[in-house]
Amino acid sequence: MLNQLYTDMKSRFFVTALLLSLCFYQNQATAQLKKLKNVNNQFVMEESPDINLAKYDIDLVTRNPETSNMAATWGWRGVVYTSIATDPKLSYLDTGNIAAKTAGEAFIKFYSYPAEEQDRLDALTFANEYLPSCLVACYNMGVSAVGVKGRFEDVKMYMEMVESLIPHDKEQKALAANVSREKALYAIWRAAYSDSLVDSEIVYLEKLMNIPTYFNADIYLRLSEIYAARKEYDKAISYLDKGKEKIPQKSNEFLNYQINIEIDRNNSSALITKFTEAIEANPDNNAVYHYSRGVVYHNLKSDEVKTQEKASKAGQKPAPNKYFFSQGLSDYRKAIEQDPGYFDARYNEAVILNDSAAYLYAVRSKMTGAEYDKYTLAVNELYAVVLGKLEWVRETGLKKDNELLELLRLMRSLSAKIGDDERRIKYDTLYKEEKKKLESSQ
Repeated sequence: MLNQLYTDMKSRFFVTALLLSLCFYQNQATAQLKKLKNVNNQFVMEESPDINLAKYDIDLVTRNPETSNMAATWGWRGVVYTSIATDPKLSYLDTGNIAAKTAGEAFIKFYSYPAEEQDRLDALTFANEYLPSCLVACYNMGVSAVGVKGRFEDVKMYMEMVESLIPHDKEQKALAANVSREKALYAIWRAAYSDSLVDSEIVYLEKLMNIPTYFNADIYLRLSEIYAARKEYDKAISYLDKGKEKIPQKSNEFLNYQINIEIDRNNSSALITKFTEAIEANPDNNAVYHYSRGVVYHNLKSDEVKTQEKASKAGQKPAPNKYFFSQGLSDYRKAIEQDPGYFDARYNEAVILNDSAAYLYAVRSKMTGAEYDKYTLAVNELYAVVLGKLEWVRETGLKKDNELLELLRLMRSLSAKIGDDERRIKYDTLYKEEKKKLESSQ
């Protein structure tokens, strides 16, 4: 009987405790809801809200499990902390300089709730009003860290808040303040670039590239640069092609990068195509591209001659000519026509003529009779032309030291080949004088 009495008392005590507990939590919830309404009243009823009090109340409301899952809690938290982040007079409330971050996080959570929940306690009205200021505050915090080593994660945090919240700025007030998704993504990329985080660069560069209304050639150029450095040349070229398609007015800049990539991987056929494209885009003022295409043709023909000679020595039939010295010569001369003082073009014109003469000289050895004499005459005429052009090169004074010695040695040799003893002696004397000068200076 005593046991039964004890059990009954225990049960009544448990029920009483439970009721008291429920009353306590209900009172707590009511108290927190009252604090949330106080925050609302500060902004709705008061001409100058007491932000200090509002911060105290919203912090308590946010921490309480009974109110922390309400949309209005997060909407008003965003409003309060935006007020702190954007008013220098309230900086004393921004312990740790995190008001903008706190506001951004609160608004992100607020806008994740269903629309009918957002609309309670005037939260949606005030959230929409304060959101643009929050966006500007977060953007400014991110920008302040761009270019500072080791701050990538900070920039990313703030700018991803901007990216996430911008769609909720229906009136685009933040855009009027020069804050946009594009600018936010660009800032993250710049921070990744500053911290040498190449993989992160790619992520945000591609996000920018995929925005239809974003036109910035740097995005495509940097993506191309990254993949070229990784030797993924085709991918690098593809980004430049995309850039040319989207921003045609920058085609020449993209083309220059493509040319550099083809030079880097020694892709002669592609280089000829690219140089031709550049020449066609500006046919009357393109000495550099004419010269550059001439160099490619010149090298291709020189390599072809070496391959043919190697085959002949091995007793094999040489492959037919695919390239001709005339191709490179034509481009060199076009470059000189457009820029008469173009030293490299004029020097290479002499070199290619000399190579042509050497080629004819080799062919002559297989001839007899009248054919032999015809080739001899043609070779001597070419050597004489080359000598005249090399004399211009020498007189410019641009060839010095060992390069000048090599030039004089060639001119002496050519003079001997055409039987011009006077010039052979002249260049031999100059050669010895220059050699002596160089030796005495070392």
